[in-house]
Amino acid sequence: MAAEALSDVFRFFADAGNLELITPPWLRFEILTPRPIDMRAGRLIDYRLRLRGVRSAGRARFTAWEPPLRFVDVERRGPYRVWHHEHRFAERDGGTEVHDQVRYAVCGGAL
Repeated sequence: MAAEALSDVFRFFADAGNLELITPPWLRFEILTPRPIDMRAGRLIDYRLRLRGVRSAGRARFTAWEPPLRFVDVERRGPYRVWHHEHRFAERDGGTEVHDQVRYAVCGGAL
C-alpha cells in the first residue's frame, strides 16, 4: 500500500499543472508551456510569476527524473540568479515523506 501512495504523491508533485496549486498564491505562478507536458530529464518548462510586484517570465529544466523517488528542476532563465530545487520522496511510517531542498540566490543581493 505504501509504495502505491509513494507513486501517487510523486505523480501529484511531478505534474507541472499542479505547480500552480502548490505555489504560494501571492507569486501568481502560471505555467506557459502547453499541456499535457511529458515530464522527463531534459524537459524545459516556461512559466510566469510575480516576484515583489514585478512580473517575470522564466524557464526551468528538469535535470534529474527518477520516479517515484526524486526529481530536480533548475532555473535556466528567470528572476533568480540561482534556483536549484530538489524534490525527494520516501516511504515513512505507512505514508510518504516529501523533502524539498531549494538553493537560490536573488539578483541584487539579499532581500
